[in-house]
Amino acid sequence: MRDLANQSYGQNKSTDSKFLRRVLFLIFGAIAILVVGKLFFSAGSVISGQSVVLRDAPTGLKPVEADTDSSVSDKGVSLTSQTAKLVNVAGGGGSGTAKRTFGAGTYSLDIDANLPDPEGNNYGVWLTGGAEVLLVDYLRGSGNSWGYELKDKDKYSGFDQIWITLEITKNDTKPEKHILEGSW
Repeated sequence: MRDLANQSYGQNKSTDSKFLRRVLFLIFGAIAILVVGKLFFSAGSVISGQSVVLRDAPTGLKPVEADTDSSVSDKGVSLTSQTAKLVNVAGGGGSGTAKRTFGAGTYSLDIDANLPDPEGNNYGVWLTGGAEVLLVDYLRGSGNSWGYELKDKDKYSGFDQIWITLEITKNDTKPEKHILEGSW
């Protein structure tokens, strides 16, 4: 049969290619927006470069109030810082340092010691001044590396000596074998 109207029943190639380009452009644009959004709003954000992990606070925390101590002025706080060399008095190996900082009602004590393993016993930290002797706590560590850190209200600055003792029993408040001693 002859087509008297000269109509084309085939597909128009230019219309189909334009439509296909538009659809592909919209699909790639949507994918690009999703990828950029994912990078921007993810935990490892492009802006910060770090990831953040949020965790619940430990249970049993109690709120505290900051002291409004009048000894703290606008110009700062005067702190005293002293270091004591801990020397071995037991004839064996061991040495260390003890640094204390106090003022404005606070006290901190940092001890670093090289001591042999106490083999099931403990190293006690004692502060003394005159006739008064106070067991503060026990060193923590293992092998030859031992240390202790105390941060508290100032009730220790009156003591001028520090002892590290080998404590065989924890049941008493009497120093046992003196290992290291130092003075401020």
